[in-house]
Amino acid sequence: MQCRYTFTLFFSLFFCLFVSAQQVEKDYQTLLKNATTQLGWSEDIHQKVSEIMIRYKAQTADLRKKQFNKPENRQKMMKSLQTAQRTELMDIVPMKEYREFMKLMREEQQAYQKSRQLSKEQKQALGREIQLFNRKSVFPYLAKERKALEELLDAKTKSEMNYLKDQLHALQSSMKEKQAECKALTDRDEKKKCRNGVKSIQKQMKPHRERIEVVLENVKKDPKKAKVLEDLAQKRKVWKKDLYGMAAPYYGVTPEDTASIPLDINRYLGRTMPFSFLAMDADNINLEAWEEYENLGRTLEMYFIQDDSTLSYEVLEDGPVFLEIYDTQGNLLQTVKEEKTSGVHLLPLDLQNLSTGILICRLKDGQGEVIKRFVKVE
Repeated sequence: MQCRYTFTLFFSLFFCLFVSAQQVEKDYQTLLKNATTQLGWSEDIHQKVSEIMIRYKAQTADLRKKQFNKPENRQKMMKSLQTAQRTELMDIVPMKEYREFMKLMREEQQAYQKSRQLSKEQKQALGREIQLFNRKSVFPYLAKERKALEELLDAKTKSEMNYLKDQLHALQSSMKEKQAECKALTDRDEKKKCRNGVKSIQKQMKPHRERIEVVLENVKKDPKKAKVLEDLAQKRKVWKKDLYGMAAPYYGVTPEDTASIPLDINRYLGRTMPFSFLAMDADNINLEAWEEYENLGRTLEMYFIQDDSTLSYEVLEDGPVFLEIYDTQGNLLQTVKEEKTSGVHLLPLDLQNLSTGILICRLKDGQGEVIKRFVKVE
């Protein structure tokens, strides 16, 4: 009886995965048909073009799964595939039609991805589920293990990890600003020049990332430290599976069909990566663990300009808003409890008596709660 149940469960799971994979393939074929129909191509050309596109799509997917010692090697291989695909397609259709076809495919794929996006309410509901999961499962484990690891790490390693963390954070911030600047440009030459600036920042990040790998390898030489990181890696796999299971119902797929879930689960588990874990501040581990770093996509920022400070916060729906600001001792510095309309609001802060230090901001409205910390420096 048990064998029959196990077989039935396995077959059901296999069938769901098969059907979902088949649906993804069918959707892609529909996109191809839409594009070739708009161009008025014959059925014979449609079949030939579709075969090429599907074949290279599979090869690209396989290439993305492969491990490369250098990221640039992957990029070279991807570029070679694109060149080969273009050559095959242009043996069938003229260059002008090829370009029009690729443009239509991009538009079709963008429309398809947009149709699979969650509504604002669904995103918020999923975000709250993930936050609750992190609070109950991920953060307590990280706090406990990171505190235990603190005694095993020497001062030199901790100092170097903090230095690398600060350097990478500064470069990542610069890159985001540069990317936003490039996006706003319309002139082709200016945009190209701007993108070269982004590449320059990426090159500056490379030696820091390489140094991180060296530091991690040195840490793993100690059996006790290596065991902590190995256990964390195993936990990460379990958490990742749990989060996919949480997201799957929102997208109407099975948890195992991760390819059909257009969500980067890794962004919710950033602190479980070895470097981020080691770089956590063990002295403020509770602040690190309970800070809501995803924030459900809403605005929550604090600006310090000499003696004047302002908090910019976003309310997601009309109704009562509770906003509190504490110091690390738990002292309530400022509070707001009043009715607010949806949108971004500014709150002047009276922090003249606080020269430096960490502030914890707690914002709560009808759509959920966000907790974030800020650091005020001289």
